[in-house]
Amino acid sequence: MSVRIDVLVKRAWNVSELASTKSLAEQELKERADEWAKKASIGGRILAYEKRGPEKDKTVSLIESPGIKPWDNWTVPMSMREVEPGVRLIMNTSHITDDHAWKPRPATKDEE
Repeated sequence: MSVRIDVLVKRAWNVSELASTKSLAEQELKERADEWAKKASIGGRILAYEKRGPEKDKTVSLIESPGIKPWDNWTVPMSMREVEPGVRLIMNTSHITDDHAWKPRPATKDEE
């Protein structure tokens, strides 16, 4: 097992002090390392974190940007600002029995 995996597993243990968390971290990291090794062993290409450059380049991206396909171990948000889209909740006030005069916020033009 690589030193980097050991460091991350130790960090998981230090944060949680749970054997289950330490074991899960070790399992997940080993799985990713095995996937990387398998993808890296395919000949005729260069494996990189991200593909940057011309399409004809032999570089293959390991990490994937989020999209419409299901996420896997290598799907990574490309910005710290990427978040789930807002959820528009509708409040059903007919079930509220307290005395507050609850009123929904008026919709703005972009919400209509």
